[in-house]
Amino acid sequence: MHRMNEFTAALRRAYDEDADRRDRVEPDAWRLAIVDDLAARVLGAGGGDRALELGCGTGQLAQRLGDTGLQVVAVDLSPAMVGRARARGVDALVADFTRLPFADASFDAALAFNSLLHVPQAELSAAFTEIRRVLAVGGLLTVVRWGGVNRQGPLPDDDLHPPRFYSTFTDADLLAQPIPGFTRLSTDVLHEHVNEGVHPQVELLVASELPSAST
Repeated sequence: MHRMNEFTAALRRAYDEDADRRDRVEPDAWRLAIVDDLAARVLGAGGGDRALELGCGTGQLAQRLGDTGLQVVAVDLSPAMVGRARARGVDALVADFTRLPFADASFDAALAFNSLLHVPQAELSAAFTEIRRVLAVGGLLTVVRWGGVNRQGPLPDDDLHPPRFYSTFTDADLLAQPIPGFTRLSTDVLHEHVNEGVHPQVELLVASELPSAST
């Protein structure tokens, strides 16, 4: 994912073309509740207030995080999405979140809402390692993914063009997936929001201490 491979390039084109429509869609209440929960946990801890959204789309959720009082930076692969996020007042930039343009421990929290599901399963460990790099020890990461089935690849019946690459897990396989640099605090499966045979899987993770470098 450090280079613009065919799946990454297709993903960018698909979301560039869908930016106008997505900008007009208001987030569902259950999505906002997840964002608010993360913000409340970060602010309630009384520590830092720097938050990063990974795959921000047109910026609705990043804007919501900012409204809570967090200092938010957002990234997205799609330049069109980033442009619309900036129009909302979000500090957004184009970046592949498997290679983030931030220093180590730059943030106290991160949100990945339906973005990591576009990362191939074999590359998820590297993606989590990079996210962990930019989080401070003890930083919270909320990850939301559609799941319930095990599949990987472009969706042949996708309503966007080019078809997007998806990587999804059953609930059991999700829990068995190692997440380097993080400890799971909770995993919630939202069956009440099932959509086309998949449902949201919500994980709350905390950035653990990294092993000391050998001398």
